[in-house]
Amino acid sequence: MGSRSPVSDSIKIGNKVNTEMMRLSCHPDKFIIGAEDELKVCAKNLTSDYKVDVTPADIWSIDLANGHFYYFDQAILKRTDLEFENTVRYLQSRCCFFFEEHHQKLSLCPATNTLMVGFGPKAALYDYVDNRISHPFSWGRVIGAKPARSWYIYDYCKETQTLTLRDVTEALPTLMVWEDAETPPLRGEGEKPDWAEKLHNQVYFGFKATEPDEPEGPPSGEESSLQE
Repeated sequence: MGSRSPVSDSIKIGNKVNTEMMRLSCHPDKFIIGAEDELKVCAKNLTSDYKVDVTPADIWSIDLANGHFYYFDQAILKRTDLEFENTVRYLQSRCCFFFEEHHQKLSLCPATNTLMVGFGPKAALYDYVDNRISHPFSWGRVIGAKPARSWYIYDYCKETQTLTLRDVTEALPTLMVWEDAETPPLRGEGEKPDWAEKLHNQVYFGFKATEPDEPEGPPSGEESSLQE
């Protein structure tokens, strides 16, 4: 039975008692409240606008400035507006299937169609439009907000002993080393017997199961290389 309170009833999701909440927009104020199987979009007084079969864990990033949020559905990344009326499907974002389960979602940059994921002590950028993945780099070497408007890297000057941030958003195509993500062979392409092993090395940054899987913290000002 539901509560006598209309507010608590409006956010009740089945028999779930553990819910998550995040802000979806500021003007108007809207929030996402969800559990393991679905979420509701609520107004600031917690009255429910509508519900969808998406869980809070499926949401990659909320882009308040542009009124979009990105979520994972059926092995690909999607973008929709706050009313779930205009949805864009990124059909080449197949690596998100692996990122969703095993990686940490660090940031997403709509301007460059890239997202950053972490696994173990390393991270990488993934182009979810062209299905390309960068060579991994040290955790915290590239940074961005949530969602990122730009990507930055740390620059350390030994002479002045200063640590600064440099905007590398426009330089990504040449600054990073990119590879097309391996995919299963399409019908008529012939056999690709080692595609699965190559994809595993790309997606998991070359780590094996016995190697450490806990992330390191961001750099403390020591000079480090972007590509390792």
